[in-house]
Amino acid sequence: MEEYLVLDGSYGEGGGQILRTALAFSALSGSPIIVENIRHNRPKTGLAAQHLATVEAYRLLCGAEIEGAAIGSERLVFRPGRMRKGSYEFAIGTAGSVTLLLQSLLIPAIAICAQDTKARRGFRFTVTGGTDVAWSMPADYLANVLVPHLRRWAEVDIVIERRGFFPKGGGRVVATVRPRRHGPEEASQEPRPLRLDRTDLHLHAIRGRVVAELSLASGEVAERAARALRHSLCYGCPVSVDIQYAEAASPGVVATAWAVLSASDDDADHLDPIVVGADALGERGVPGEQVGSACADTLKEAIDAGTATDVFLADNLLPYLALFGGAYTVPRMTDHLRSNRYVIGQFLGDVFSVDEQNKRIAASAPPLLTGAARGPGRS
Repeated sequence: MEEYLVLDGSYGEGGGQILRTALAFSALSGSPIIVENIRHNRPKTGLAAQHLATVEAYRLLCGAEIEGAAIGSERLVFRPGRMRKGSYEFAIGTAGSVTLLLQSLLIPAIAICAQDTKARRGFRFTVTGGTDVAWSMPADYLANVLVPHLRRWAEVDIVIERRGFFPKGGGRVVATVRPRRHGPEEASQEPRPLRLDRTDLHLHAIRGRVVAELSLASGEVAERAARALRHSLCYGCPVSVDIQYAEAASPGVVATAWAVLSASDDDADHLDPIVVGADALGERGVPGEQVGSACADTLKEAIDAGTATDVFLADNLLPYLALFGGAYTVPRMTDHLRSNRYVIGQFLGDVFSVDEQNKRIAASAPPLLTGAARGPGRS
């Protein structure tokens, strides 16, 4: 009889992140899972449309056999098949988060491409839904904060073709993941461990982007948000903020900013970048200045913490830390981090060494990479 890993979806913060991480590691390792008490700590328990879209995406990616894939279901049985490279299109519907789906899909895609560097094929994910919506990272945070770190292990590109705000969504993002071509300056062809545990960091530049739907141009909403963002960031380094007005099915505005750091006074290291970020989403009746100031305040917290990750980046990088080894410091230990650690531990054992006092997380080895070759394979 097939042995399943059983995960408790109510652990820690008990949200959808547990399911997304579990599906990623199940597909990568080939281990069948049962997730119980899904989103048990949320007002509306069980699978919502957003989470069901992720389940269905993995059904296509690895030919999984699934039980319990229905709105409101609190129990899911997932038996993965072989991961298949190729081009995929996923429609979440309305304003379901595009970035949360990609957050999950990128984990196995990058792990497979990282160990198959001689292959030419990779993955292409085209996802429609909400690009900049509440309770998820905006598309610009994904593209400019998270993805630069992921390029250590694979060629990853994000193209935001159309913006999607709440409630109608309709945004479109294309993510491509291909095996990485190593440059002559790299001593090894092996995947590099993640080293973000320096504390003597130097701030080189701050960059940002404010995007608003076209109907808000007459009120100069993006300009006002950008001015507030720039004026709130006084660190003695260059600060540049782009302004964009975009067609979208619903009005909305989002501000994203990121700080480029390094461990020396020299230019930032393109092989091992250090980028921390922040964002703020506008709401009806909230002035543009408030959106820009809120984004700046969050970025200042990340910069002043003196760590090489912000709280959101730390959570997003934990699966890669488990796969590739290394260490990083965090501004604080969050419930999301603890929940992600719990899920990863069900597949790999407790590979993490956590120093709560110094806010440092480390992992020594990439144990799942060989498992990926035996399980999902390299199609």
